[in-house]
Amino acid sequence: MSEYVLPTAFSGYLKYNHKISLYSEESGGYLAAAGLTSSDLRVEPLNTTGATPQNFERCVLSVRPVVIWESSSAPISDLGLATSNVTYGQVIQLYHPYTDTWVCVRKKLQSETEKNCFRMSLVRRAMVENDKSISFKILPRYKVRQEGEKVRLLDQVMLVPDGDDTRYVHTSCTPFPEGSFEVNCSFFASSWTVMLYDTAADRSEDASAIRAGEPVVLFHKEIEGFFAADPLNHIKQLEESATATATAASAGSP
Repeated sequence: MSEYVLPTAFSGYLKYNHKISLYSEESGGYLAAAGLTSSDLRVEPLNTTGATPQNFERCVLSVRPVVIWESSSAPISDLGLATSNVTYGQVIQLYHPYTDTWVCVRKKLQSETEKNCFRMSLVRRAMVENDKSISFKILPRYKVRQEGEKVRLLDQVMLVPDGDDTRYVHTSCTPFPEGSFEVNCSFFASSWTVMLYDTAADRSEDASAIRAGEPVVLFHKEIEGFFAADPLNHIKQLEESATATATAASAGSP
């Protein structure tokens, strides 16, 4: 096990409703939705230049307190934790804003890559069968932090399913063919670094600021129109380009 190195500068404390990303130390990438419309969870490694994954909003999570629900869509209490610091040993929930879903342990489904593990995915609130399946105890990865202490940004943490202290949110050992890793629920712990993406205070103070990964609309003032892609024309251009390349290669062959 590698030795934990404390961050060189204090970066602040993790608070409820902060937007964060979770960086996997083992796989060298960010926890993300597998696609903009996919419910699967993956770790997408940084590329060879160190660039973050495309469509980074797939990697953004909001830390939420466990709430008491009156129905599948009507929260009635957050136990008074909505704006407080997150402390080690507390149970949290992870909301995925882009898809309006929650990180969930699927105990009835087997992991795709490691058959002794449970599958994990993003689920809509109405589909949650048991609140414990979307609740996780946050624990320090190393003994430099203790339960009851405030979680600091850039800390390395472990996430334990509520009610099951024998399993952890885990990144698979074997990657998929395209290079990403499955996120599952395993008997083996994985270490996640808490990276701040956005805070409610940031939003209220500068609502016009653009965050990395956010979609934007480009307006051409002179012609009073928006930039747009034509999918059919794009496919046609790709086909014509491929044909031209193949023709040039054939012409150049001896």
